[in-house]
Amino acid sequence: ENADNEESTLGIVAMECYFPKLYISQSEFEQFNDVPSGKYTIGLGQNEMAFTTDREDICSISMTVLSNLLTKNDINYNDIGWICVATETIIDHSKSVSSMLMELFKEKGNTDIEGVDFKHACYAGTFALFSAFDRVTSKYWDGKYCIVIAADIAEYAQGPARCTGGCGAVALLIGKDGCIDLNPLRASYKAHEYDFYKPNLNSPFPVVNGHVSNECYMRALDACFNGYKQKVNWRPIKNEQDDSKDNEGELSPDYWIFHAPYNKLVSKTFGRVIYHDFLNNPQFYYEKFAKNEEMIAFLKKYEHIKYKDTTNSREVIKGFEKISKEYYKSYVGPSTFIPKSIGNCYTASIFIGLMSLIFKCGNDLENNLMGKTIQMFSYGSGTLASLYSLKVIKSKQSLKLLTK
Repeated sequence: ENADNEESTLGIVAMECYFPKLYISQSEFEQFNDVPSGKYTIGLGQNEMAFTTDREDICSISMTVLSNLLTKNDINYNDIGWICVATETIIDHSKSVSSMLMELFKEKGNTDIEGVDFKHACYAGTFALFSAFDRVTSKYWDGKYCIVIAADIAEYAQGPARCTGGCGAVALLIGKDGCIDLNPLRASYKAHEYDFYKPNLNSPFPVVNGHVSNECYMRALDACFNGYKQKVNWRPIKNEQDDSKDNEGELSPDYWIFHAPYNKLVSKTFGRVIYHDFLNNPQFYYEKFAKNEEMIAFLKKYEHIKYKDTTNSREVIKGFEKISKEYYKSYVGPSTFIPKSIGNCYTASIFIGLMSLIFKCGNDLENNLMGKTIQMFSYGSGTLASLYSLKVIKSKQSLKLLTK
């Protein structure tokens, strides 16, 4: 039973992340590739990039993160009933990575485990999370833990995209007495696009059109934001000056986490979030910038232009990214610390952001994280995306787990 005699809550019980020891400095990579200083560090917003040698592959990093999760949290191997791996790093076109992880369970005598692999670009980890929560809240759940592993090695052919690689894995343990819950409300977007894909089955390198991919990412955010807004009276940031007790303020998130191919895209996307907030609450921004004539002129210019016509507008992107800066540090900044240091992790990216947020809040978890709402935007090229939120459960047991 829960040691604090608190009501048991289903949710994420524990998390573990893994990334290689090897990395390259992006500033040194700039010099190596003979590109202007700041192209990767400022232009992409990245500090370092993790990489593997031929001594690691998707199976070994998945096995490592799973073993660490179970060992560090003293979990009995026989208490696991479901393992799904989300990855687009494929080494076999038939056999699942999930099945290869059974090597860890062979000596423990537990073969009664369900689950396979999920694949759809960088989005699959989110769908695996949704599926795990579907299981533990259904009549079919046997009470055993579910494990979601999101892991990828992001590598690109020689060229302009190679600097956006990376590697990482996250394992999430889901079951009773959790510390983070998945809120039911979400909005998703699905479309048929060829912005990033891997048609060469004998090569790990994708075919990618960066400009088109960024446009698809923004369109997905637009659709998810408006879909979410239609379902609930909600703002993406809290209005600190509003003392009313309306539902809108209570649902506003405390933090934002985005899928992070590179940090500059995260910054631009949060600017897009603020742009949508402006379209829904123009008076708030007119009052905020009442003494700034240049900003008022900029806002008036775009108040009545359809958002679909501004997806590629450099002026809109830069303008609202600038406006969002005062919110970025507190809402988004904590989740970007690790992603900026290890690079893109595809399916693991958004959960690496969650680990980063918990780490950065670690000096005062009780005030910084307990009871807080974390807004998540997950994206996978091709295209699938979801806007959803996590709720950090406010309890002594939850604080104990997060501190661990």
